Amino acid sequence: MSKIDKQLNDEKNTMLSFNFDDLDLESKAKKTDILSQIPSYNRSEVDSFIRHIETEVDEQKTLNIMLSDNKYADHINSLKKFTVKMKPHISEQLDRIEMVYEQLKNITNENEVLKLDKKDLSDAIASDECSDIAYKLRKIKTVKHDIKDFLEKKGLWDSII
Repeated sequence: MSKIDKQLNDEKNTMLSFNFDDLDLESKAKKTDILSQIPSYNRSEVDSFIRHIETEVDEQKTLNIMLSDNKYADHINSLKKFTVKMKPHISEQLDRIEMVYEQLKNITNENEVLKLDKKDLSDAIASDECSDIAYKLRKIKTVKHDIKDFLEKKGLWDSII
């Protein structure tokens, strides 16, 4: 069985083994509020994310062309050069992003505690209009997450992107 046939077979088996119990429906069904969504919504960031996904599509098309041709020696040489050149930069980026992640977890936890102390905002937050917008903002995050998860499962992205 060729590599491609094996990959297609693996993907087919994965699709056949789909189970609704594997879905995290509970967390998606939890109600959100506008206060939780507004700070993280940034129109430019969402537009940038969409452009990033479009770039990912273009990169996959380029990879497809590379994998379809017969210049394996050139590609292996380029891969070796890239690895040597980028190793220090990539290591530094990993350190920075792990540090930022720790900061994000700490401030998010602190904000949750502070939000619980501000009961006077609850009426505004609970309005139908705010709830609708909060739901849509959360849906944008969910779709972005689904795209990232899909790309991660395909080995194209890691879960931190």
